[in-house]
Amino acid sequence: MGSQPGDIISVKATIVAVRERGGDLLETDCQLVEMIVKSASVWGLFIAFDVREA
Repeated sequence: MGSQPGDIISVKATIVAVRERGGDLLETDCQLVEMIVKSASVWGLFIAFDVREA
């Protein structure tokens, strides 16, 4: 996705991008959130939880 350590990533935007790129994924959004949180911490990224609908 092109994120660098220290960047802030949006969970909502990341899920949308993952769904667009991997249309045949079986994981739920909750499972994807868990994967994003784990990956972000390994990569040194900050996470923005989007609580408002856009």
